Amino acid sequence: MSGIHPPSGPASAPSVSAYPLDPSTAALRLELPLGLGDVGVVTAVLSAAVLAGGLAWLVTGGAVALPLATVGGITVAAAVADHRTGRIPNGLVLAALVVVGCGWGFVGTLDDRRMSPLGADLLAGLVLSGAPFLFLVWLVAPRLVGGGDWKLLAVCGLAIGYVAPLAALVMVMVGFVVAVLVAAARRARHVRLGPMLALGYAMAIAAAILAPELFQNAYR
Repeated sequence: MSGIHPPSGPASAPSVSAYPLDPSTAALRLELPLGLGDVGVVTAVLSAAVLAGGLAWLVTGGAVALPLATVGGITVAAAVADHRTGRIPNGLVLAALVVVGCGWGFVGTLDDRRMSPLGADLLAGLVLSGAPFLFLVWLVAPRLVGGGDWKLLAVCGLAIGYVAPLAALVMVMVGFVVAVLVAAARRARHVRLGPMLALGYAMAIAAAILAPELFQNAYR
């Protein structure tokens, strides 16, 4: 974990000097309120994600596709923000958490899943994502990991719990292995973890779909 990611401050904090923004492009970006990030990126990514989730719902009959895709879109927007600024906006993490929370009743009702076992699956995904451990690392040594990293990891773990909590292990393994490889290739002590977590989330969902028995996919 050491040196994988610089600390992620609040979305409203000034730019970290170690990662200066390009002044020729920074002025062109329009920011959404509540720390939701760049309006163009968020609008484009979320529109594509909601459309993909809606189509998947129609094709598979599983309403769970919509919150999964929406959280995926938010994760991509967070990855873009992290790549550009070295910070994951708290507003995006909160938006993903709202989607997961609202999706609990949405999925439970439309996919005919019992609320208590579904809630237990969400919590299992959270635990298996490793977010609680990363939170402890952040508390003890905040210079080793950004606050936005454990928050994004936590909400992604919750979302994966909708289909296959065990697949959260894929997300964290892919995310950190790729981060270590990128750091080694660049000979850098720090890499931004947001893009790695977005990749890990996508791989976890794909693993749950392609190997439903292995990961005990609830929709298998």
